[in-house]
Amino acid sequence: MTPRQALAFVRRHGLVLESGHGRPATRARPAIPSLAEAIAGGPIRGSWWAHPASHSIFRVLGAVRASEDVLACRLVDGRVTLVHRRLWPALVAAAESGQPWQTRDLKADAKQLLRRVRLGKPVQTDARRPANDLERRLLARSYTEHTASGRHVRFLEPWLAWGRRSGVPADLPDAAEAIQALSAPVMAWASDRRPPGLLPWLAAR
Repeated sequence: MTPRQALAFVRRHGLVLESGHGRPATRARPAIPSLAEAIAGGPIRGSWWAHPASHSIFRVLGAVRASEDVLACRLVDGRVTLVHRRLWPALVAAAESGQPWQTRDLKADAKQLLRRVRLGKPVQTDARRPANDLERRLLARSYTEHTASGRHVRFLEPWLAWGRRSGVPADLPDAAEAIQALSAPVMAWASDRRPPGLLPWLAAR
């Protein structure tokens, strides 16, 4: 699979996992298409780094991540999900919806970090667990940068700020429409099963 074919794969689905679960589908967890497995031409058991096609997977995933039409975030099953530009308005709208699933049972350290993010500027953080919690609930967009010393530094920022910078139209869909658009491909793969945590709004009550 070439980078162009990989981009077409993401565009066609709208959103896909970057890499697979490393396990077969079960009643509790359906099989979700992953770009790494598409590049490899079949299921990958364990880490794709150990797969014979690892060099091709690395090269093509890097090209897709660098595309201006693809965003990586933790959306499906808490895993890295590649979202095509056509679903970005829905993603920002869902993230900015302020619905109960976003803050239900949020820990105190995550709430404190969220208050800093809501000031509007990117927040550098080493607090892994609360940052992951905000990212998986779509309360903040997470990204990393390399420092001069070679360290990876993590930042969190408001989704709305990212959307403005990325050309997402200001006229966003309403929350219900946005969640439906993001849920549709996942529910099709899951045959309408709704296991808790498959999407952030399907978290266990």
